[in-house]
Amino acid sequence: MISVVLWYFVSFFGKTGREITIRVDGQLYGTYQLDADREIVIEPPPAKEKNLKAGRKNVPWRNVLKIRSGQASMIEADCPDLICVHHRPISRQGESIVCLPHKVVVEVTGEKSAQSTTREEDYDLLTR
Repeated sequence: MISVVLWYFVSFFGKTGREITIRVDGQLYGTYQLDADREIVIEPPPAKEKNLKAGRKNVPWRNVLKIRSGQASMIEADCPDLICVHHRPISRQGESIVCLPHKVVVEVTGEKSAQSTTREEDYDLLTR
């Protein structure tokens, strides 16, 4: 009963987010505004030399996130279970879509930043 009441309040009284943050394996992949319709292809970062020297392979994978009408949804993934694809669209602060096999986390954040970015270097120490 308590869970139902909490779900009701979060679903209907939660603040609408202004942007989404995508992280891959804990690293910032990009930040995108929810008010601009677009499709974002999420792929693994390029292999680093130390990973290649250790004998690790950068296994290719792909997720596609669609932003439309202020909502974000995962529309494509090549993971085995596709839980992220079947997740409902997100638009409220704190909501997220997670693809565990690819270590992708898409989270709705609150306020629109002064400048949208797709590179972690653009963030200063306080906003990391």
